[in-house]
Amino acid sequence: MKKVLAILIALCAVTAVPVAVGAAQPSSRIENAGSEPQAQGGKGTVTFVAGDEDATFRLYSVTGQLLRTVKVSAQGRVTIDMPKGFYLVKCAGHWSHKVVVK
Repeated sequence: MKKVLAILIALCAVTAVPVAVGAAQPSSRIENAGSEPQAQGGKGTVTFVAGDEDATFRLYSVTGQLLRTVKVSAQGRVTIDMPKGFYLVKCAGHWSHKVVVK
């Protein structure tokens, strides 16, 4: 179990996109969804935005268990309710990163 968690943390660290000082925070990036798919945790929710093309998001627990698969049509937005916690989100063919639900 510890090995799986270490691998997932390493994967997030390797694939994380650094945020430059003074750059827009994730909450403002999702409001200005461009061509790239996006995901963001919120207060009891996770929001997925497809961008210019259809997107498939996979939501994982920190232990690596697949919790949900969410398909969003181009220019679409889907919000799902989730309990508080840390989650990993993968967007097929684009990126993977962590989200926090407060």
